[in-house]
Amino acid sequence: MRKAAWIFAMVFSLPVGAHAAVNPLDVAFDKMAHKLELLRNQMELTVRNHSASPSDIRRQGKDIAGMGIFTRVPLATQDRASDRQALAALREDFGGALSGSDGPRLQGIRFSSPWKVAPRRVPKAIPFDQSYRLPEEQVVDRRELELRFTVPAGTPVPKDPKAWLASLSREGHLKRLVEPTPANACSVRGRGLICKARIYRFRDVRYPEFLSPDLGNYTLPSEPKTESQKASARRIEKYRADIARLWPEVQPYLNGIREFAVNDARVGFFIRHMK
Repeated sequence: MRKAAWIFAMVFSLPVGAHAAVNPLDVAFDKMAHKLELLRNQMELTVRNHSASPSDIRRQGKDIAGMGIFTRVPLATQDRASDRQALAALREDFGGALSGSDGPRLQGIRFSSPWKVAPRRVPKAIPFDQSYRLPEEQVVDRRELELRFTVPAGTPVPKDPKAWLASLSREGHLKRLVEPTPANACSVRGRGLICKARIYRFRDVRYPEFLSPDLGNYTLPSEPKTESQKASARRIEKYRADIARLWPEVQPYLNGIREFAVNDARVGFFIRHMK
């Protein structure tokens, strides 16, 4: 305790200005070297660990199958049923989900909108060192529904119809994900419910292709003058050379990374919307 108190007193009794001033250019050189080091390390790990290797993608596929993701949110390329067929499938789905309970019964269902398809705004290509996540509107299309339910006599009307409707998907009673719309989802009319909801389908989206990192973005802030700047400049040049050398070695694994990223976006969407 006495030793700690002595150190504390010594540190806080130093005169103002006793610490050396930080040179902003030293910091700029060091930051540039650190950015390049992180990029070099990322490329080395991609080659060494075969990032997003076929085994990773197979494991990801097993997770997708285990959660029934493509059943609850079908791929657009496999969801080509006519409106009549799609509504019939949804009626059958609700019939099975509600058959074992004394709660509401589906009376009617209709589409209240066409498929809402966002414009394609996914970049065709991005530099390898640029972070990019697929936006949700590029991952799925959505379509609005209107659902009408009747509640049998002697059965209480759900106190929170929106939560009741959401639970049908969340608890796995419905095969397809049917999600209440965010606001004013359900209204109660006597012993009837009118609910607004939506279904989704996964788009045939492609993750951007990867371009070689633009090393022109990693140039020296200025001519190095201090020893610290010269040391950082040597690191910068070394990492630039490493990155140029590693780029051809990284390329065989880029398509796997892209495939993994698309699957990850789909899994993330599903988990968020099943909560």
